[in-house]
Amino acid sequence: MKKITILILALILISCSKEESISEPDYSTFLNNNDHIFNFKTNLTTYNWSFESAKFQMRSGYSPIQYTPPTAIFMSGLISNDGLNYFNLLTPEIDISNKTAIDNVLSVGKKKFGDVYEHFNLTIAINKNEYVTKPNDNFELEILKKEEFLNYDNKKRLLVWIKINNLVIENINQNGDFLEIKEGFMVAEFGDFK
Repeated sequence: MKKITILILALILISCSKEESISEPDYSTFLNNNDHIFNFKTNLTTYNWSFESAKFQMRSGYSPIQYTPPTAIFMSGLISNDGLNYFNLLTPEIDISNKTAIDNVLSVGKKKFGDVYEHFNLTIAINKNEYVTKPNDNFELEILKKEEFLNYDNKKRLLVWIKINNLVIENINQNGDFLEIKEGFMVAEFGDFK
């Protein structure tokens, strides 16, 4: 009986030490990056796109949808100087007169990809092959951090740090061609919030 008790205690101690060794991923380097980037690994290769690299230009803007209440969809992206590679991340429709609505859409936590008006939407072009999220997909992104700042025109802008895992998006020009993003990290900029 004594040997069984010792064996059980040993197994409990081993299992406790294994549980303690499982830790959260360290995103500190990524979260300290303020450059407009999209780094992602696909089923084929790794891409590191950056505004600071001088190979990409930043794109940011919004499209008004309705005026009562005032709503808009915001876009953040990068485009390569040759126009062959880019990404655009669109937010769901946001009531821009309501700070709580803006905060809810761009709050820290998991969000869904899908329909343009109700969920986030991502388009990626690689050598002119354009891939987009589909309206009824169940894929997610995670906002890890957000930070307000004033740009050179003294307008309120928002930097958002985003993690994407296991996202499959479809080539809009070629049926059956998919791009699988195994892991992605993006710093997106949204703004012109009135």
